[in-house]
Amino acid sequence: MPLPLTVTIPTNTYQVGSTAIAPTAVPTGASSLTITLDATNWTNPLSRLDLAMEMSTDGGVTWIGGGAFGTQPNAQGQFVAKTTIVTTVRAFFPWPATITHLRGTLTISGAAIQTSGTVRVNA
Repeated sequence: MPLPLTVTIPTNTYQVGSTAIAPTAVPTGASSLTITLDATNWTNPLSRLDLAMEMSTDGGVTWIGGGAFGTQPNAQGQFVAKTTIVTTVRAFFPWPATITHLRGTLTISGAAIQTSGTVRVNA
């Protein structure tokens, strides 16, 4: 399987709680991870999304942190970057080339969020 590798976070209304992103084999040569989430329908300022990714260098026997971020809309239910309302949230993490697997946890608190996205492993 060649790089880039894309793992899909399916479109869903994610309820308060945690959802696992299943372990996935990563081809040799990974150098970074880019997470993209659709924020179009994140209109409730009580909603918070946290995403934590883990990586393994030994075929999924042991796991270590690989990057995490959290985000929530402002009081008007918008994501604002400077003066622009954004509809996509992105995070980027460098990864060592020795990664063999990734997995993650999507955690929602406060109120449900409708979203979808991708986790892309780059060469």
